[in-house]
Amino acid sequence: MRLGLIVTKKVGDSVTRNRTKRWIREVFRLNRAAFAKPLDLVIIPRKSEFTFEDIKRDFLYFAEKFNGKVSDISRQSL
Repeated sequence: MRLGLIVTKKVGDSVTRNRTKRWIREVFRLNRAAFAKPLDLVIIPRKSEFTFEDIKRDFLYFAEKFNGKVSDISRQSL
């Protein structure tokens, strides 16, 4: 499983972009086993107003959706 990151200047200044990349890499490292099948994952964040917990929640939601365990209705409550 591989991770690709594209973080543009729209996300923020260099400090914000680097922090965003560090957080995404850490969430990926800690939760790599959440995916049932291997895949190549490319993440392109579009905003900078999020926390580490937001990234973790979205990553785990995507993993569950990819594995076929989540319906669209449960995502609306977030």
